[in-house]
Amino acid sequence: MLEAYGCLSTMLMVRREYKEAAATLEMVRSNARTEDVDDTVKLAYAYQNICYWRKFKELSRSVESIIRRTMGGNRRIASQSTWVAEQVPFSPELVLAAYQMKAVAVMRTMAHLKPVRGRAHDGGAIRTLTVGYASSDFRDHPVGHAMIGVVLMHRRPDFRVVGYSLDQYSVTTNDLKTQAIRERLDKWEGVGELGNEVVAQGIADEGVHILINMNGFTRGSRNEIWALDAAPISATLITASVTMGADFVPYASADLYSTPPQYASGMSEKKVLHPSFHHPSDYSQSYGHLLPGMVARVPSAGRFMFGNFNRLDKLHPATYAVWMQAVMRVDKAGFGMLKSPPDVVEFLTNEGVARGVLPARMVFYDMVQKDEHLLRMSEHDICLDTTTVNGMTTSLDVLYGALPLVSTIGERMNSRFAAAVVTGMGFPELAAPSLKEMEDIAVRYAEQEP
Repeated sequence: MLEAYGCLSTMLMVRREYKEAAATLEMVRSNARTEDVDDTVKLAYAYQNICYWRKFKELSRSVESIIRRTMGGNRRIASQSTWVAEQVPFSPELVLAAYQMKAVAVMRTMAHLKPVRGRAHDGGAIRTLTVGYASSDFRDHPVGHAMIGVVLMHRRPDFRVVGYSLDQYSVTTNDLKTQAIRERLDKWEGVGELGNEVVAQGIADEGVHILINMNGFTRGSRNEIWALDAAPISATLITASVTMGADFVPYASADLYSTPPQYASGMSEKKVLHPSFHHPSDYSQSYGHLLPGMVARVPSAGRFMFGNFNRLDKLHPATYAVWMQAVMRVDKAGFGMLKSPPDVVEFLTNEGVARGVLPARMVFYDMVQKDEHLLRMSEHDICLDTTTVNGMTTSLDVLYGALPLVSTIGERMNSRFAAAVVTGMGFPELAAPSLKEMEDIAVRYAEQEP
């Protein structure tokens, strides 16, 4: 019975009903004879998602102990451990250890199979380099939008570009963004309904020289394909700007600002360093039609609106305290953020009130279509970033809408991402060395508004 409830909690979290998942897991833990490691990890993850920080802090210590006891061995732990490790934050080395355990689990599922082989594995002279991009998000999604531009950057006939849609619905997905990607590719394969071994062998038979992993361990990943050595060279691009901890993906796209050598200890990959910002984007093609609407919705003088448009499971209590303090320091200021997930509203409202910010000054937005989401951003005056894990594509969205973005400079790629973006765009003064300086920058900007 307890095992069944454990499965129910997982299903609830997949549906993003984290408050109910936490209640279910608390019931399981109180009735279990011994503490289950996975339940502890999942419960910490659920509490982080609803910003119930007191409970999360208590449990995160247990998760840290679990990772330390488990690291270096072959035992798996709940996949949510990596997200918990990034949020505390643990040291880069401990975060890497958590990801390495995920990679070991993938390798164990493929251990009974031999690596696949194709003509690209045999070496020899190459006249045309075949590059395969694989993702579950080749659709109306940030990865899909970026890919429209990425494909065009490959110089034909030196390159041949193949796209592999890993999503199980990829055969029937046919929105406008998917069509735009497919039209630019040399070949498109919807492989979501095929087994990992079949997909890997198909990639090898295609003669793919470099296979790009665009999921990492995010939802919809099929990392078993890389574990089967589908191509001679594998690298990550976009993913979640974090390590995979996997020998089967030995390279990562990076840049000197977001991943300087002194902070490389948290990544297992060799970095392919770009001279400028490493994350591709092509807003002119995807969202150029929105610019007039964005300009029309720029706020006029009056109430000053701070905002944040990330998923709030990235939020840390110290960061939220700074947001609320900035609101308190600016007369008639408000703060807008997403109901993502919806369970955060109750807890964040209470946390704001505890810091003197009345509910009327906090706005929680429903999720909307991407075009409307970008237009709604334009109604704000400045965006304050999450800090332990930055906005990734969201940071690019914000800056495309000409909304100033203030972030801090962390110690991992995904906590330096936004600072790298604003620095690369020529605004290093918006990359704050500390949370206090983030607050002061935001208030100074607000005080300059007419």
